Amino acid sequence: RIACDETSSEKRCGSSLTACATPDDCVKKPNDTSPICMGDGYPERSCKKTGSRLSLTKELNSLLSLSPRASCEKTGWLRKRRDISEISVLFSQHLDTDVVKHQEKILARLGGRTASSTSDASHFVADEFIRTRNMLEAIASGKPVVTPSWLESCGQAGCLVDDKSYILRDARKEKCFGFSLPVSLKKASQHPLLKGMKVWITPNAKPSKAVVSNLVKAVGG
Repeated sequence: RIACDETSSEKRCGSSLTACATPDDCVKKPNDTSPICMGDGYPERSCKKTGSRLSLTKELNSLLSLSPRASCEKTGWLRKRRDISEISVLFSQHLDTDVVKHQEKILARLGGRTASSTSDASHFVADEFIRTRNMLEAIASGKPVVTPSWLESCGQAGCLVDDKSYILRDARKEKCFGFSLPVSLKKASQHPLLKGMKVWITPNAKPSKAVVSNLVKAVGG
């Protein structure tokens, strides 16, 4: 029932380029709907299949119904309660007070605790690289130096997330001092710099003997 003018060179029959006298003269299979529906001569038909919409809606509903705990289990980063209780965080003194208070609440809700020193901490939270005693000790001992975003993400997920994605980066300071923080942390955790060595610290050493002593211990000396 396709009416074509065979005498016209601009109209072809038997191909996808078939031209018809009017849109109503073209007979299509029920499911052969063009991805673009337009033209006054064509009946108004949806370009999307009902089955596809139902499938998409079902998938979205299933994703939205996932609890934070289920999300953690799916990504493989769910930790046991006793492991979470072993997490202790030392906060940089240069962080804003309100930020620290908020982070401490998240940490407490997860079951972790706030550390009082680097030796007692599993993580050090800072938003910039400053050569403070705590920062240097954390790097020297290879403990993760992460941004506040790490605990924020943990709080949203309801479990511990991979801290490697939240290691502090300070491009300007790292370039200035000629190092890469992620690389330094990895090396420090694998091969302590002064392991097996003994260091004599003179009384007038600067920084103080206590500071240098802690740094020596942090790198295995």
